[in-house]
Amino acid sequence: MRHIVVRPDFDAYYCSYYLAGIAEVFGCGAIRFGRGDFPNSLQAHSLAFLVQPQGFKVFIDTQDSSAIHEDALDWCDVYAKINVDASSLTGAARSKVTAIGPSFAVRIWGPLRAAGLAVDNFLKSRTVLSGRGSRREHFANYWRQYHYRLPLSALQPGRSEGDYVFFLTSLWRGELDGAPCNEFRANFIRACRDMAGIRFEGGFAPRPAGYAPGFEDLMVGRRYAFPEYLTKVKRSVVVFSTPAVYRCHGWKLGEYLALGKAIISTPLSRELPAPLEHGTHAHFVDGSIGGIEEAVRLLVEDGDYRRRLERNAREYFERYLAPARCIERITGTFP
Repeated sequence: MRHIVVRPDFDAYYCSYYLAGIAEVFGCGAIRFGRGDFPNSLQAHSLAFLVQPQGFKVFIDTQDSSAIHEDALDWCDVYAKINVDASSLTGAARSKVTAIGPSFAVRIWGPLRAAGLAVDNFLKSRTVLSGRGSRREHFANYWRQYHYRLPLSALQPGRSEGDYVFFLTSLWRGELDGAPCNEFRANFIRACRDMAGIRFEGGFAPRPAGYAPGFEDLMVGRRYAFPEYLTKVKRSVVVFSTPAVYRCHGWKLGEYLALGKAIISTPLSRELPAPLEHGTHAHFVDGSIGGIEEAVRLLVEDGDYRRRLERNAREYFERYLAPARCIERITGTFP
């Protein structure tokens, strides 16, 4: 009987999305966590698993950068990666690496189940037990997927309000290649905040003083719990996306597509399973305040266009990014 053996060294927060997909495709009872023929080195933000009895080897890389883990590449049959830079792929990477697009963390276990798995997988983990991996992060990530996130079923399209825009986002330090991201996000905040007829809420989430200076006037005074954040995003008539640190696909892009939002975006820097087309799945801009203002005004005033983007965004998610579709594509079980 076919089952999945998952390496116990994985990030339960970042990889929750793909475990949800494995459970949907193969069944919860088919998932086993255990040692086996896996790469031994530490690869943060990753998930390695075997499809048994075939012995098919899959490595899912969710890190922000486009770098490839070479030992994992040697080990696997398919190297599924969120942030693929196709121009940098050489040798075996050209045939093994596949772009899976953005994801986001989801709640897949309740507190008791999460605690039990955290302990069990800690005792099975070579990297954490040896001290090469962080014990604190190992346990914290099981807690985070429950405490900070919601099940995938919560990310369904809602009803937007024609003059309301909500945007809560993060600042990033310059050494993380975050400068363009910060500037574009700031431009969206300023554009919406100053537009007549727009009720804007949001800004940059709080950061320590001096973290990324120059944006203090755009920071919000509190943090939003995820359920409140999600409710406000659903109400927002438009949303904004731009490549984040290391020019990666941020979680926001995946969430916005799942929610079926009218997305305003700067050009993407990493590969996708299929292109997001301007005017079909998203409205692309150059990131300037003027370009953003024009796009917001267009989407507010042209309801037919906005609804087309919303409908096609959700359709794109269901076809290419939903956890089960992603796992089916990776494992060759797509119907």
